[in-house]
Amino acid sequence: MEVDGAPGWRPDRVADIVRWRNGLPGRGSGGGRPTLARQEYLKEAAARGLTRDEAVRALDTFAAEFPEMTEQELCAWVAGKWRR
Repeated sequence: MEVDGAPGWRPDRVADIVRWRNGLPGRGSGGGRPTLARQEYLKEAAARGLTRDEAVRALDTFAAEFPEMTEQELCAWVAGKWRR
């Protein structure tokens, strides 16, 4: 990060800043609101009697089986199947 061409922190603190940044939660790791697709998936899972943990484990299993699909695609696909 630079502010007017100068580093935004002292050079001797760069390692601390990098360590802090690497420790931040990633997207979807409990650090924010789930995507709309995930919310719908969890809603459909709950309607079928799955706990949140069970639904997340199932989603992880689907992700391992279908690595070419994004989480949003998987959530929409499974929720769509359940709605039929």
